[in-house]
Amino acid sequence: MSVANFRPYDDGEDIQCHDENVVIICGPNATCFGTDPLDLIKEEKKSIEECPDSVDATPEPEGLKIAQNADKDYQSQMQLHVNSLWLIHYSCLLDSDHVGTISNNANLVPDTGQVVVWVDCKDNREEVAEKLTGIIPRAYIEHSENDFRRKVWGYLFHTANPENGQEDLKEWSQEVHRILEYIDPQ
Repeated sequence: MSVANFRPYDDGEDIQCHDENVVIICGPNATCFGTDPLDLIKEEKKSIEECPDSVDATPEPEGLKIAQNADKDYQSQMQLHVNSLWLIHYSCLLDSDHVGTISNNANLVPDTGQVVVWVDCKDNREEVAEKLTGIIPRAYIEHSENDFRRKVWGYLFHTANPENGQEDLKEWSQEVHRILEYIDPQ
């Protein structure tokens, strides 16, 4: 979703369908436990069989580029914040050029949003995950594919799904609206 298309949900609104915006922050050749991150999002969306028409998931594959520009371009920062589910490859948080901008913006994600970091290196996943602890305090750091998929599916099914998360969606959208107004008070 573009910032121009974003609008907060009203308190009394009955949300029938929600298009979940997912920012994927990773290098151009990164995989997510051997799967293209875009394909993983599509797979997890398809697995929500009970209510397939009430939630959709639109990934933003240019997340790293947007995040890299967010410290110098307010429109890039706003583009990050219209995503309530942030998926971040661990390598982006170990890169000192990006960690500050990514973590500063991820720390602004409302409580009803979710940040999940995936650690899929070949060796010492637990060690790498431990190094990441505290960079984004509310982030889930997952080093197993099953746990990572469970976090993504759970968010899409429970929080981002109007059949289960009406109030969460409203709260998230209203908080993001306040963040966007703060970034660009026009």
